[in-house]
Amino acid sequence: FGLPFWQFATTATDANRFALRVARAITGREKILVFNGCYHGSVDETMVRLIDGIQVNRPGLAGEFRDLTRTAKVIEFNDVSALEAALNDRDVACVIAEPV
Repeated sequence: FGLPFWQFATTATDANRFALRVARAITGREKILVFNGCYHGSVDETMVRLIDGIQVNRPGLAGEFRDLTRTAKVIEFNDVSALEAALNDRDVACVIAEPV
């Protein structure tokens, strides 16, 4: 890679935000897929979770009035069939994971 292909980030949040932008630009898709309960910094689009199987904005997300579930899909980690189903619509630009 030459310098024009690099993006410097000062935080993990910025790095995740930049990665999502690149994925959306390359794929032309808007949605991202996150795993329930994972933390990806303060990236608004990742602040979603499952409550009783329903996608919702994370409680306590002060100042965010958009429905973040419009551009995100949430599944349980290590649920391969849920992953296959979520990707089946071919509308996901990026799967962001935090395997710990």
